[in-house]
Amino acid sequence: MNYKKALFATDLRWKSFSAADQAVHVAQCLGIEDLTALYVIENRKFLSKVFYQEEEHLAYCKLSELASFSHIRNYLIEEGDARKVVLEFINEHDIDLLFINAHCHSGFDRLGSVGYALVNQAPCPVWLLPYGKEGS
Repeated sequence: MNYKKALFATDLRWKSFSAADQAVHVAQCLGIEDLTALYVIENRKFLSKVFYQEEEHLAYCKLSELASFSHIRNYLIEEGDARKVVLEFINEHDIDLLFINAHCHSGFDRLGSVGYALVNQAPCPVWLLPYGKEGS
């Protein structure tokens, strides 16, 4: 398969930098030039305006730092249900490959509800990027 566009959906946890670096490396190996990092702020309706603005600012800082560290050129923050937002983004932007974080080395044993849903519902192949073992 010829991959042209990829999406790195991240939760911005502390090992996301390692996962982003892996995503960039794999994308380069596959000849993908269009790699976008996406973070989704969930449940805005439950957040006060001040708290939401603070979360958005912190997320933007972390995401821009992650993108700079891993050399990801495109990154954005969206709001809503993470599963829906990622799936809509994939469909609207003709994404060929989705990178997501697994929460530990082996992948499926701690994938998380959003990751599990994306593995099962994404209309494109999903590449799991292990964080590594807890504490490593």
